[in-house]
Amino acid sequence: MRGRLAVAGVIGALAVSVAGPAFGATGGGNAVTVAPTGVIAADGTVTLSGTYHCSPSMAHGTVIDTSLTTGSVTSNIGNGVPTVCDGLEHNWAASGRPYQAAVPGPAQVRASMVHLSPGSSIIPNISFLADQPQMVTLANG
Repeated sequence: MRGRLAVAGVIGALAVSVAGPAFGATGGGNAVTVAPTGVIAADGTVTLSGTYHCSPSMAHGTVIDTSLTTGSVTSNIGNGVPTVCDGLEHNWAASGRPYQAAVPGPAQVRASMVHLSPGSSIIPNISFLADQPQMVTLANG
């Protein structure tokens, strides 16, 4: 199961990276938010968080992917946070080391809720359920 989630997260992260700002669906009972502050740990790991809710019809294969942009460098943070899609609000958090060391101050974060379902080949069908770009403040933790 962990292997499938890791693969789903990597595929979702790639899809978010490729799709970038050109997509942006929010609705159908699905939403994701980003907390206004992210935390930089002493080892350079960045933790981002927020909330989400998603429709029970998306209960299997839905993840939250996040990216962090500082300067001109965009990094995926975390590899697909698994969700509980029951229509209720839940918290999410993702941690990872960005490609470029993060420094305290403003940064752009994008959280996307992505649903992966079996496709006709090894690559799953990808549906974007919610997207939230937001400026945040990174702070040392």
